[in-house]
Amino acid sequence: MTDTITLAPELKQIADFYELEVEAHPGLQSIFDAIEAPLREDFDALPASAQNVMGSFERLHASVTYNLLGATAEALRMTQEADIDEEQKATHIESVLARGIKLMLKNIKAARRNPVLKRQLNAPFA
Repeated sequence: MTDTITLAPELKQIADFYELEVEAHPGLQSIFDAIEAPLREDFDALPASAQNVMGSFERLHASVTYNLLGATAEALRMTQEADIDEEQKATHIESVLARGIKLMLKNIKAARRNPVLKRQLNAPFA
């Protein structure tokens, strides 16, 4: 018997929109859980106009999570192959997540003045 991961509604919308295989859901959920606190802190510091681009924190959280899936998988693969200790591995993964969050927030700010980018960011929720 396999355990089924129940994704948050916005995360499920993203997974369905991009036709993400069910086997990837646990990894997606892990990223979702790992980035919630730092993303919330950064989101709360954004101007209201940037916060409104995605319509809600939950949508942004899901979108950032999906966008970090590939980079996180690659970072995990690289750290498993590298001859480094667990603390260095964790630091590397945290760095990848932080850079991904920063990049997505930069895109959110840019989307305030770019209707095409705003539509692309919100496409999974349309």
